[in-house]
Amino acid sequence: MNRANGQSAGRLFLAGALLVLAAAGCAKATESNPGSGGTGSTSTSTGSSSTGLFTATSTGSGLPWDGLPWTPGDCPMATQFIYVVALDNGPAAESTLYRYWPPTGVYTKVGMPVCAGGPIQALSMGIDRHAIAWIESPPKIYRVDLSSGECTDSGFMGTTPLAEFGMAFTADKSAPDHERLFLAEGIWPDPSEPSPMRALGWLDTATITTHVVGMAPMANTDLSGTGDGRLFAFEKAKTQSWSNLLELDPQTAAILSKTPLPGVSIGNDWAVAAWGGAVYLFTDSATTGTAVARYTPSTGKVDWMPGGPADFHVFGAGVSTCAPITPPN
Repeated sequence: MNRANGQSAGRLFLAGALLVLAAAGCAKATESNPGSGGTGSTSTSTGSSSTGLFTATSTGSGLPWDGLPWTPGDCPMATQFIYVVALDNGPAAESTLYRYWPPTGVYTKVGMPVCAGGPIQALSMGIDRHAIAWIESPPKIYRVDLSSGECTDSGFMGTTPLAEFGMAFTADKSAPDHERLFLAEGIWPDPSEPSPMRALGWLDTATITTHVVGMAPMANTDLSGTGDGRLFAFEKAKTQSWSNLLELDPQTAAILSKTPLPGVSIGNDWAVAAWGGAVYLFTDSATTGTAVARYTPSTGKVDWMPGGPADFHVFGAGVSTCAPITPPN
């Protein structure tokens, strides 16, 4: 998310961007097939062919889309990845979706979501257990099929206090689909007080109604949930040079823990995703693309993923409650 300068207000779209992207293939990348339980062999994905389990398709708009094959029921293979929405370096303002494989730190370009007849500017994202990305593009939330790229309007229209927010699914056995989509209020421009109160709520994905759980003393955050019901918040603190990782109580909004992350500062854009017993922190600066720090709660250790900054800026990350909650073998 870009909470430093109110990115949701928008950069101007470039005329002809759709035509340029339609003519371009998906970026070639190497990633690991997760298979069963999140481990597997290496496969190469391109925008014009199929290798192994990775099949290149196109969206209804004709733009290339490199989604994983659709399978029925809960937890298809596509749900084993972290997904991010990002802006490529350069003047274009359209959001592009990538999948990220944590064991190798490799991104694979999936495609550009096209919703309501045009590209969108994403602020945050959650991934459900059926491989649907719920992408906030204020004031709406769009549902994007990770396999096909098909986009539908969820019917959501943001209202105070949940007009703009970080978002994530986390497991909840009491919910109809055993997960809930949580929203953490964002306020723009960021207030200067050290501990402003923010609302935590959840969105009923069947009725598209919001429910406020409570208030928490925290700055703007992005959220990530887990398959065992934990809810993490990556906080951009205004009164210190580093960031914090909070764990929130999904039932009350109480802060269960607050972990300072010295050395992990937030520049313009940031996002978070919990995967395999670790928390992946996506952050950039005004002059560099996104780098990824990995925080391991069991050891308290922070280390940076290899590869250095990407050539794009990550605004939102999402991970399904189907993803591993313990380190893969």
